[in-house]
Amino acid sequence: MAKTRILSEQLFLNFLKNVPQAGQGTYYILLLTGAPADSGTDFTKELTQGGSVGAGYARLPITAAQWTVLQASPTTAKNNALLAYPSATGNWTTVTHFAIATLAGIATGNMIIFGALTASVTVLNTDTAQWAISALTLTET
Repeated sequence: MAKTRILSEQLFLNFLKNVPQAGQGTYYILLLTGAPADSGTDFTKELTQGGSVGAGYARLPITAAQWTVLQASPTTAKNNALLAYPSATGNWTTVTHFAIATLAGIATGNMIIFGALTASVTVLNTDTAQWAISALTLTET
């Protein structure tokens, strides 16, 4: 069964507006060391290796107020607020992708969206991984 463009865009807009889906109210951005499988449950590339979790890494909660929808067909949105993780308390690793998931716990929940970063980033002790305002673009394709 295929979905129409209208349904795809409406679901994406609902997600961006944080419309609860099956009781979901908060989403979280996670950092990845590579592209995940599109199953929605492949967390094998999440920053859990090399001591990242013990070095201050945790998923970043996001809200609907942090996004501005720019256009429809395709629906595109950008962050309208700084999205920043706490400072690393040790070396993390090289980050190449990001994802948005349904639960705060590492390697839990369902991955809703994922994509590649424009450039990989290595997060070292005392660094702050972040997206400046308008630096993270989400597009329904």
